[in-house]
Amino acid sequence: YEDRYRAVARFVPDGARVVDVCCGDCYLFTNYLKERGVRYLGLDLSEPFVAEAQARGIEARRFDLWREEIPKAEFVIMQGSLMQFIPREREVLDRLLDAASVGVV
Repeated sequence: YEDRYRAVARFVPDGARVVDVCCGDCYLFTNYLKERGVRYLGLDLSEPFVAEAQARGIEARRFDLWREEIPKAEFVIMQGSLMQFIPREREVLDRLLDAASVGVV
């Protein structure tokens, strides 16, 4: 679990602008990116996850991947959630790539 977060965080340079799609509880930001000056936006369909993140001062908002455009950022992250979109995973990946100016993790 922690190895996965460390591996993802290694791809994000200090100070980068990041959009985390399907961010869940924003664990990646809280434990690996916050102290590195990353400008973060967490997106999730779950209202409780978003409300909890906002209560902790994290920039997060409710987001429906099928109805909304992914905000542009240097790095767009989706970890552990792509399988939820099978059989339309290629469409999701294309949308992630379109939103990222540097890369998708």
